[in-house]
Amino acid sequence: MSFPDLTQLNRRYSGQAGSLVRDFFVPTLSQAVRYDRQAGYFDSASLVQMAEGLAALIQNAQQSLNRPVIRVIAGATWSEADVDAYGRGKTSLADSLGASLLQRFSPSDEECMRLGLPRGWRPEADQIANHRLGTMAWLVASGLLEVRVALPLDPAGRPYLPGRQGALYHPKSGVLYDRDGYRISFQGSVNETGAAWARNREKFEVKRSWFSAQDAEDIEAEEQEFETIWNGLDPQLLVLPLPRAVKERLLEFTPCDGPPPTRSAGAGNSPSQ
Repeated sequence: MSFPDLTQLNRRYSGQAGSLVRDFFVPTLSQAVRYDRQAGYFDSASLVQMAEGLAALIQNAQQSLNRPVIRVIAGATWSEADVDAYGRGKTSLADSLGASLLQRFSPSDEECMRLGLPRGWRPEADQIANHRLGTMAWLVASGLLEVRVALPLDPAGRPYLPGRQGALYHPKSGVLYDRDGYRISFQGSVNETGAAWARNREKFEVKRSWFSAQDAEDIEAEEQEFETIWNGLDPQLLVLPLPRAVKERLLEFTPCDGPPPTRSAGAGNSPSQ
């Protein structure tokens, strides 16, 4: 089976995001062998939600000789500490950024409220979060998943300072590939956060490489943009590997007996959904 066999796919999706996961994300990932994703935000709740869909890709990914098969570019904002560290070099910046991102595994009560999580939520205390983060950790440990972080720069190549005059890396798109070379891209409002894939009202448009020459051309443009950013060739973005501290924190969830068994998108309920 390949992407063209997914005859239920629509060109446009709009609605409650949980149903969009079921109707689009899980079916396409179940046939995919590669996945590139641009998302504007990174937090532990987003990893939990992402893992729900990506678990369907594990079986296909294990058969691939290419590494990684899943590439994610996630946005981050400059803190004042990051700006100071940037002046001391990329190693200092990576340490500072890692400390900032690490806090997102322990969101404040205010962040929990924004994400629709209980006060004091922690992924290690949430059974489904543990299960899904275990999936993510296994993918990272096995080299199947790589995450890079994008920080916006001004036209002169300087960090955008935090606050109202700052800037965000804000694309929300993805390209999926099947084993026969067919491609699907999507682009719209959906971000890679817990709320986006579970509760929000979202919309996105879908392109299919076999549907028309215009769709194929649009997908190629999306691919070229992704490669430019991934390889650090966009002059207004600083792209870094996932900081070591964040990677080590994620790897704490790695199951000792291989990848967790996959679950259907609707299985179980969790505050992180």
